[in-house]
Amino acid sequence: MNSIANIIGPIYQNLLGLCEKRKIAINLDLENPSRKIRQEPLLRQFLKDSLSVAIKSCKPGNKITIAQDLSEDNSIHFSVKYDGDILDNTQKAALIEKEYNVRSRYGYGNIISIEIN
Repeated sequence: MNSIANIIGPIYQNLLGLCEKRKIAINLDLENPSRKIRQEPLLRQFLKDSLSVAIKSCKPGNKITIAQDLSEDNSIHFSVKYDGDILDNTQKAALIEKEYNVRSRYGYGNIISIEIN
């Protein structure tokens, strides 16, 4: 089992260069980065899917935040928040089909999230 930091750290480092070139700010907001993850493949797939959508939707000056916190039932809540273009219904449906939670509203930005035990 890897820690959240060991999983997200290398992904974040790779994104820094890409986001810098595209003039997109990228941030981390991790509540407990040393927590171990049992469902590592699920987290990696979630990050790949959600960050891909976020980067494609963002323009220079936009911001992406990768966040993690604990839910009331002690599961781990991961989210990718960004203020790029609003998701269309097809994009939302594709993400929901993968069992991700999706919120996308004009003026409020986008949040793609998942609960992992």
